Amino acid sequence: MMDLSIVIPFYKGASYINKCIQSIINAYAWSRQLIRYELIVVVDSPDEDSIIFMERMKTQYIDAMSLKIYVNDCNRGVAWSRNYGLSQSKCTFVTFIDQDDWMNFNYFSVLEKQLDNRYDCLLLNGYWYFSERKKYKQVHFVKPDFSFEAILRQRYPAPTPGLVIFNRQRLLSDNLFPDISDEYKGCDDWAAYLQLSLERKSLKCCYVATPIFIICKHNSNYSSSLMHMFLCDFAVLEHFRKLLPEGKRKRLMDTIIKLKYFRIDRDVHRMTRKELIKKHGLAVYCQYLYNKRIFWRYIGWWINKKRFALFGRIDIRD
Repeated sequence: MMDLSIVIPFYKGASYINKCIQSIINAYAWSRQLIRYELIVVVDSPDEDSIIFMERMKTQYIDAMSLKIYVNDCNRGVAWSRNYGLSQSKCTFVTFIDQDDWMNFNYFSVLEKQLDNRYDCLLLNGYWYFSERKKYKQVHFVKPDFSFEAILRQRYPAPTPGLVIFNRQRLLSDNLFPDISDEYKGCDDWAAYLQLSLERKSLKCCYVATPIFIICKHNSNYSSSLMHMFLCDFAVLEHFRKLLPEGKRKRLMDTIIKLKYFRIDRDVHRMTRKELIKKHGLAVYCQYLYNKRIFWRYIGWWINKKRFALFGRIDIRD
């Protein structure tokens, strides 16, 4: 019998986590129960209210599932909580679900046919759920690429760790989610994908095309702040720059440069030239000006092309 550990970091999510856990119970009841599972909740907000809430929830669900609750001694962040849950897992496969996401009713019934020890990981399909508009949108329409270059280019083959099931026996360590920064906590899953693709040159992945997971989008998400996500991305790329071999460093540096252009373009209208150079560096500032020049040259060429198509060549002579 295959088994699955489900790790949920809990941080001030009392309004969401009940729906998440109930969806696990319902999905398991809908299946033939050929997969044994355990639920590991890591409480990362060790205040009195959170501990009381989790104890009440443990009493509520103790008869319905194998539930383990661990409480951090302080707020350590989602990356540390996921890694700790991974170290406490006892099953062959493990997945990490955010407290505000949930399983579709067919989650376990589909996995009963797909879960296989030959794979390093399973990439799942699911739906985005936009809570304000109350609408669903499918995540993947084609099989996502899990190579290093594709992860760097596409950002996320899996927008949340809940769309990936890892083979516990194929992971090289319990430090799957690197703690990149104390300030920026939003991209530890992207860092985990990059690290895994670096550690394993070729990952044997199984793609589950049937949508079986729900990602909830609401105003409290980390990803709701575009600037915060950008700064998280930048921290991740800077972290991996020193770890990469020479062959893969060029793609990473291209991505870093693009992010730096985004930052300097944001500052160019409210800073002097000296301030821009001091903040971003002379090399980035010169490259930015060069790229802007190429961009406007292309725009001028495109306008001339359209003008010629409409009015013919304009020839001005003395």
